[in-house]
Amino acid sequence: MAALNTSSNARCIMETPMLLLLEADAALLINAIFNGIISASATAGNLLIIFSILRSSALHSTANFLLLGLALSDFGVGLVVEPLYITVLITRYQRFPINCTLVVIYNVSSSFLVVISMFTITAISIDRYLAIHFHLRYPQFVTLKKVIYLQITLWATSALLTLTRLASFPIYLAVGMVLIVLCFFLTCLAYSRIFKVLRRHQAQIQNQISSETTPKMKQLKNSVINTFYVVFVFLVCFLPYCCLTVIIIINSNTRSKSFMLLNLYSTSIILFNSSLNPLIYWWRRREFREAVRQTFLNPCCTNS
Repeated sequence: MAALNTSSNARCIMETPMLLLLEADAALLINAIFNGIISASATAGNLLIIFSILRSSALHSTANFLLLGLALSDFGVGLVVEPLYITVLITRYQRFPINCTLVVIYNVSSSFLVVISMFTITAISIDRYLAIHFHLRYPQFVTLKKVIYLQITLWATSALLTLTRLASFPIYLAVGMVLIVLCFFLTCLAYSRIFKVLRRHQAQIQNQISSETTPKMKQLKNSVINTFYVVFVFLVCFLPYCCLTVIIIINSNTRSKSFMLLNLYSTSIILFNSSLNPLIYWWRRREFREAVRQTFLNPCCTNS
C-alpha cells in the first residue's frame, strides 16, 4: 500500500505544472489575485456575448456562431479553470501538500478548453479565407448547419485528446505539439491568402473594376480585420507558453526557479486571453454593442 501511494504521488508530481513546485513565493499570491479579477471578467463578459448571440437574430451568422464556440470555451475557462488555478496557487503559497485530484481536474479542464480555443481560432481563420475566396458563393459552401457540425467535431476531438493525456502524458505532449504546429501553420496560411486577395481587390478598385461587389467586399474586409484581432491576441497570449514548453522538452534541466516563474506567468497570460475576447467584440463590432445594450434593456425578450 505504501509503495502504491508513493507511485501515485510520483506520477502526480510528474504531471503537475511546474508552478506547483514553488512554495510561499509572492509571485503565487500576485497571480492568484490577478486571476481572480480576470476570472470574474471572463465569466461575465463571455456569458454576455453568448446570451447576445443566441437572442439576437441579427447576429445569427456562420462567423458569429464560430465566435459563439470560442465564447463558450472562454466562459468555461473563467467559470472552471480559473477558480481551480487560483486554488492551486493559494495551496502552494500556504505550503499545503499537493492534492492530486485537484491537479488532475485542473490539467484536464485547462487542456480541454485551451485546445478547443486553438481549434476554433484556426476554424475562424479558415472561414474568413473561404468568405473572401468564394465571395458571393460563400453562403452555398458554408452554412450554419455545417458550422454546428464542425463545432461538435472540434469539441469531440478535444475531448479525445484530453483522454490521451490521462492515458499517456508523453503521447499527449507529442500529439499536442503536432496539432499546435498544424493549427499555427493553417492560421498563418489562411491570413496570408486573405491579404493577397485583399491586395488584388484593392488594385481592382483603383482600376475601377468589379465596382458592383465593392460594398460586399468592404463588409468582408471589415469582418476579416475584426476576427484578425481575435486571432492575433490569442497567438500573442499563447506564444510565450508554447515557446517555454518547447524549451522544456528540448532541455530536461529546466526546473530552476526562473523557469517555474516563467511557467507561472505564461499560464496566467493564456488564461487572460479569455477576458480579452469580449472586449475585442465590444470594441470592433457595433452590432455586438447594440445586442449587449438590448440585452440589458430587455433581458427577457428576443431581438429579431
